[in-house]
Amino acid sequence: MLLNNRIIFEDDTTLLDKSIDLSTIISTSVTLNMVAVDDYLYLGSDLPFNHRYFEMATVNTSSSVISVEIWDGNAWVDAVDVLDQTIGVAGKTLSQSGIISWSLARNTSWGKEDTTEDIPALASLKIYNMYWARMKVSASLLSSTSVKYVGHKFANDEDMFIYYPDLATSQMLTSHTAGKTTWNSQHIMAAEEIILKLRKDRKVVSSNQVFDWTAFNLAAIHKCAEIAFRAFGADYKEAQDAAKTDYYKAYSGIDFAFDQNADGELDFDTEVITSAGLFRT
Repeated sequence: MLLNNRIIFEDDTTLLDKSIDLSTIISTSVTLNMVAVDDYLYLGSDLPFNHRYFEMATVNTSSSVISVEIWDGNAWVDAVDVLDQTIGVAGKTLSQSGIISWSLARNTSWGKEDTTEDIPALASLKIYNMYWARMKVSASLLSSTSVKYVGHKFANDEDMFIYYPDLATSQMLTSHTAGKTTWNSQHIMAAEEIILKLRKDRKVVSSNQVFDWTAFNLAAIHKCAEIAFRAFGADYKEAQDAAKTDYYKAYSGIDFAFDQNADGELDFDTEVITSAGLFRT
C-alpha cells in the first residue's frame, strides 16, 4: 500500500478521496465516470513523480484522450510527452490496464504545496506538504469505467513467462487460486516489495523517486516468480530459491533510475555519457 499516494476524484464539484481504495490491489474497485471539462483526477505525492500504473476493473470503451497537468505552486501547467499505455483500443484511454507517464515541460517546475487550501479546486480539503498532478479527459468516459488500483507495477505476465513458462499454465494458476487467470496481483506485490527494499537500502526515501520503472523489469519478473512459487510450498522450494537468487542479481545491477534530488527529472549522478565514451565529472 502506497501511503504517500493521494488520489482525489473531482466528480463535478464533489471531491471524493479514493486514496485508500486505490492504493491496495485487494480493495474494491472505484467508479471513474469522468466527464470532460467537469471532472478531474488529482494525484498527490510526497515528492515529484512521473508515472502511475492503472489497474482497470471495467475498461473504458468511449473515444477519449487523457492529459496531465502539474501544479507549479501558482497554477496548473501542461505536462509534456504524455505516454498512455492504457490505450488498448486506438483513441480510447483507460481501455486496458497500463502505465500513464509524463515529463515536465521546459522552463516549468513542480511546486510543493503546504496545504491544498491554497489550490482553488482542492481548497475544501486539508492535505499538507504534497506535490500535485491532475488528469482530465478530452471526452467523457464510459459511465461504468472503474479502477482497481493506482500505483506501481514493473512487469507483466508476458515478460515473466519468457523466463518462467511453467507459470503460464492454467494448472499452475488455478492450483494457486480457483479461477485465477493472471499473476497480476503478484506483479503488484513484487513492485511494492522492491520499493520497500529500495527504501531499506536507502536508495530512495519515497517510491515516487522511481522514474525509470523499466530498469526494474527483470528484478520484478524474478520477484513475482518467487512470490508465486512461495505459495506452492516445499514442492517448489528449489524454484523459489532460484528465482530469489536471480532477483537479487537483477536488483543489484539497477542504477540511474531515480530522481535523487527531487526536482522532477531523472538523474544520472555524476557520470556523463558521450558518443566518445563515458567520463566521470
